Amino acid sequence: MNHDTIAAISTGMTPSGIGIIRISGPDAFLVADRLYQSKNKKKKISEQPSHTVHYGYIVENVKILDEVLVSIF
Repeated sequence: MNHDTIAAISTGMTPSGIGIIRISGPDAFLVADRLYQSKNKKKKISEQPSHTVHYGYIVENVKILDEVLVSIF
C-alpha cells in the first residue's frame, strides 16, 4: 500500500474558469496548512471538520497567489 502524500491536477487540460487540485495522503493537511490562508487569517484547514468547504487564498510567503475553495472529505 502506498503511503505517500501527493498533489495532482484533477481537472482536464483544457482552458476553464476553475482548476481542481487534489491533495491526499498522510501529510495532506500539513501541506494544505502551509498553502492555505483563510479570509480572516485565523482558520487552519487541519482543524476544520470533514464534509465542509472553506473560502480563502493560496499564499506563498505573504503574497496571495489565488482565491480558493477548499473541500475537506
